[in-house]
This record gives sequence, C-alpha cells and structure tokens, in this order.
Amino acid sequence: MYAWEKKTMGGKWMVGNGFKITGVRGRTGISGAEMQLLWIALPLMLIFCATVWLIQGSLPITAVWSENGMWDLREIDFSSTNVRFTGKVEYIPNALLTPEEFAEHEDLAEIVDTYGHTASYGTSRIRLLVPPGTDYVVSESSPLASDRIYINGAWMEDIGTPGADREAAVEGDVLFSYTVRAEEGVIELVQQVANYAHRKNESQSGYVVGTIPMMRAFVSRTYAVAALLAGCFMTLFLVHITLWLLFRGYRANLYFALFCLTWVFRTAVTGPKLVTALFPGFSWFATFAVEYITVAVASVLYVLIFGDMFPNTMQKWFRIFLTVSSGLFIGCHFVLDSMTISRFLIYYQAVMGLTILYVLVRAAMKIRRVSLPQVLFLAGGGGMMYATVRDILFYRDIFIPPYGAYANAPLSEMALLLFVFLQMTAVFIGTIREMDAVRLKEQKLLAENAALERLGRLRADLLDTLSHELRTPLAVMMGYAELAVKELRLKGLGDETTADLDAIASEAGRLAVMVEEARRMTLSREAAEHKKTFLLQEVIQQTARLCQPILERRGTALSLDLSSDLPAVYGSPGELTQVMFNLLSNAGRHTEGGRICVSAEETGGSICVRVSDNGSGISPEFLPHAFERCAHDDPGGTGLGLFICKEIIEGFGGTIRIESRPGKGTEVIFTLPVCEEEMNHE
Repeated sequence: MYAWEKKTMGGKWMVGNGFKITGVRGRTGISGAEMQLLWIALPLMLIFCATVWLIQGSLPITAVWSENGMWDLREIDFSSTNVRFTGKVEYIPNALLTPEEFAEHEDLAEIVDTYGHTASYGTSRIRLLVPPGTDYVVSESSPLASDRIYINGAWMEDIGTPGADREAAVEGDVLFSYTVRAEEGVIELVQQVANYAHRKNESQSGYVVGTIPMMRAFVSRTYAVAALLAGCFMTLFLVHITLWLLFRGYRANLYFALFCLTWVFRTAVTGPKLVTALFPGFSWFATFAVEYITVAVASVLYVLIFGDMFPNTMQKWFRIFLTVSSGLFIGCHFVLDSMTISRFLIYYQAVMGLTILYVLVRAAMKIRRVSLPQVLFLAGGGGMMYATVRDILFYRDIFIPPYGAYANAPLSEMALLLFVFLQMTAVFIGTIREMDAVRLKEQKLLAENAALERLGRLRADLLDTLSHELRTPLAVMMGYAELAVKELRLKGLGDETTADLDAIASEAGRLAVMVEEARRMTLSREAAEHKKTFLLQEVIQQTARLCQPILERRGTALSLDLSSDLPAVYGSPGELTQVMFNLLSNAGRHTEGGRICVSAEETGGSICVRVSDNGSGISPEFLPHAFERCAHDDPGGTGLGLFICKEIIEGFGGTIRIESRPGKGTEVIFTLPVCEEEMNHE
C-alpha cells in the first residue's frame, strides 16, 4: 500500500515502499491536469462500481449447505431473501433416469459432490423442504454440456440432449428459470446430465431458489448487471479506439481498447449468457469457443499493456513465446473438439501461471520508479488478482472478505470493472503525457525552423547584396573592356593585347551571369518575401541609365517609348531589373553602331514590353533553343542570360518570346500581368 509523503526538492514523490513516483520519459511530478483527471475519474469509477455491486447484492442470498442431498429451508424467510443451495447430491452414475426410475433405484445412489466426478453421464436428485402452499422459482445456468430437468416429477426442459455416448449427446447452455408450486412443502429436482465437452464435471447443486417476486428481481438484475458491464466495456472500447485513431503514437490506447472489446464478448457468453438470451439458436460450441478464446486474447493484451506501461521489463523472446502459445491455443478451437480443447486448457493455464511469475520477477528486477499511471495499473491488477482468488474459493464454499450481505456475491466482475476504470485513467494520463511530449517536440521543431528561416533570410540578404554590388561593377568592366578592345584594334595595336582584353571582357560577363545564377538558385524560396507592387517604367528607366554609357561608346543608340500611365505590377523589382539588364546587354553585344528601342504599353490586363534592335540577329537553327539552359551561339557566352529571363518572367505569371531574322535584328517580347489591386481599382 502506498503511503504518500511531501514532495521532494527534485519534484519526485516518495512512497512508503521505497519506489519513487515519477513521470514517463524522464518527466517528474504530476501535472495539475493529471491530478484533476484523477480526482474526477476515481470518484466516478468508484461510484459506478459501487452501484453495480449494490445492484448485484441488493437482494440478499442465503447460502445453505447439505451433506445428504436434502436441504431443509422451512425456517427461511423467503419474503426477504433468496437461497443458494450447495453441497452434495444423490447421484446415480452411468444412468439416465426419470424421477420414477430414480426412486426405484435410489439404493444405488451415491451422496457426492459431482464436481470432478469421473462419470460422463448420470442422474442426480435434489430435494428441498420449503414452506408449503407457495410458488417458487428455481434458477441457474446449465452446469454441464447437456441436461434434462424434471421438477416434482414433471419434465421441464431439455438443455441440449443428454446421451449415453458422444454421438447421442447434443450440447446446450442457457440460464433457466422454472416456476413450481410446493403444495406439500417439497421441491424435487431430478437432472439427467451428460458431459462429453468438458474435462471435468461441474457441481449439480449451486442453484438459487426463491419466491416469484424475489426471483424475478434476482434474474432481471442479473441480466441488468451483465448488460451494464457489456455496455461499459463497449463504451470504453469506442473511446479508446477513437483516441488511438487520433493519436496512433500511443499504443496503450489500442491495447486497452481491444482488451475492453474482448471483455464485451466474454461478458456476453458467461454469467447469465446474454448471447443465448438474445439469440436462442446461437451455437453452443461458438459460446464455448468465445469463452476460452477471450481468456487467451485478454492474457496477451494484458501483457502488452504491462509492457507498454513498464518499458524494458518484457523481453522480446517472452512476448513471442506468449503470443505463439496463445495463438496455438486459439487455433485449437478451429480444428479440435471441445473435450480435447478443455484438456489442453490445463497446459495453457500453466502458460498463464508462468506468465504471472515472469511478470512478477521482471517487475521486481526492473522497476525502481513508478509513474502515476503505473501505480493505477498495479492497484487495479492487485485488486483483480485478489477478487479472482476470492471467487475461486467462493465457488468452493470457502469465504474470505468481504463478509456480510455481500458474502454470497461474486467479486470478479466488480474487480474487473474497477481494474478497467483504473486502467482507463492510467491510459488517459499516459495519453496526456504523450501529447505533451509531442507538443514539446513540435514547439522545439518550430523554434528550430524559425532559426533556420532567420539564417536563410540572412543568407538571402547577403547574397542579394553581394549580387547587387558585384553585378554593376562587372557589367561596367565588361563594357569598357569591349570598348577598349575596339579602340585598340582601330589604332592597330598587337593581337596579344586585344586578346587579353577580350578574355577580361568574356570572363567578366561570364562571372556576372554566374553570380546572378547563384543568387537566383539560392533565393528561389525566398523570392516571394521580396515581392511588392512597383511601377515598371521606373525599373526600365533605371536600367537604361545604367547601360546607356556603355552602349554609346559602341555607337549604339538607346531609345525608350513608354506610356506615361502604365499600371503597377506585382513582383520583385530586382528580378525585373536583371531581366532588362540581360536583354539590353545581349542587344548591345550584337548591335554595334545600330539602334536599340524599348517600348511598353498596356494591352488587355497586362503590360507588353518590347526590346528590339537592328543588329546581327539570331540564326534560325539556334532560335528554338534560345531559352534553354547553357544554350548560346556566342563563343564567350554562358547560355544562362535568356534562361534566367524566362524563369523570372514566368515567375511573374507572364510570357516571353523572341522574333529574329539574321542580319535584320532581334525583338524580345514579354508580358507581365497588371497588379490585381490596380485592376480592381479600375
């Protein structure tokens, strides 16, 4: 039992047995949200479990034992209690007898407890001495695979068909309730029983008898409790499978959801057997198989939950061993008969015993610190184990606490429900912690992304500045180097000098294009951040002023024909400056002593810009490849200028094309969409 103490300086909680209560994944302490959930969930689950137990135990049941097959109940006040009669019965093995035949051969009867009796079939007789002149109800589930029941000499029902051999017997199982009037103060119950389906015979006593009002309440509340448990398990299944679908990283939700679904099926085929009450024709063997299979499935899921709750405690080889063993046991139900399966059950029970022992040993070896969800899991598991042992002894008429009015009520259902609710709370808390961990990771990732974005912007600004600062000097160097070559050749200087200047001009041009290409490749993702609304004519005029001195030295005239009312465009002014610079540089390189004209006008929601010259033109063979990367017809070119222009213009949402005739000149036409704000304003 845990003894809570004050919180330590380290944020951990000490408990009386030396363990420390901590969080999962290195987190210590218990958050306010977790404590609120705990204080809300625990009272609710305790109230629910207490309600179910009160419903189940609200009608007192008095247990009466017999040593001779006869129960004297004449002193019982049946107006306030029902009676469960247990003990030894009169039994004639290896004979299926009617009440009359049993009376004729009663000297052959044994006074025995039929539990574990070796006979496969036989007939038992139970006699109850009750207050006369009252209607009574006898109720219980069929104890064996097939029964034929007589009460006071009258045949009541065949539950299956008892037979003297396996071929003649037909199995059946149902919760029965029979009404009988004890005119003479005696209720005689004769049962023909046959068991070819189970490894051991069950006790043929243990039934409940009472008056009609008391037994009606008993039966209805028995069904109500079973239905309530099944509904509770189904609700928990739906809740936790939904949590798993929304948050698949936390597998405990999946394991727990499947565990609850398993107990929905088990609750339907055990106790009052809801499935046979709802579907009378439901297969007996299917009921038998579901009852056994759910044990194996629940065992595996319980171990998976334990392994998820206590990481590093379950070794891989043991998980494989348990899964294979359970799988083989489950597979037996599809190929073997019920008798063979029930015999194999003892081996699977041995596997379950080894599992419990293994879990206890590994827990003792590995667990040093426990979190709040783990404490809840251990508390629920401990309560479930105690209730299981208590009910095993209860059905053997050995009683341990609780005593009093509830001493004759089974405890396993309530303990299972309490375990499920505790596990539900533990899984909820675990889900909260996993979500917190994911949230922290997301916040860390967002912070890292923000830092990377800041670095990216700094890099973009640096490259943009370098490109801008290097581009103009390189263009000037290239232009003046070309002019120097031309003038030196006119003056007749040596070819070596002019060749060196040609190399300077060529390399300067290539370096300028490479700088711009590096800038564009690096800043492609950040381009949107530099976009804005601007006037196109200002960019054209600024670029023309930059290039005009170089063109004039070559004897090339540059003229502008721009509409005065051109609307604004949206994009990066720097990128469009690069387009105009590349186009004017190309035109100037192929037009010496000629004329270059730049015009711009608005046409149908876009601006059309034309850069035309009367230079040497472009050959028809090269013209289709002019915008391809690294394509050029100039020995000193890089083939990147027009490629970059096309990328930029298309990034604006525009188009670009070239028209050219060799010896007549070239015209580059590109369009840019008008800014939407301008269009809306118009």
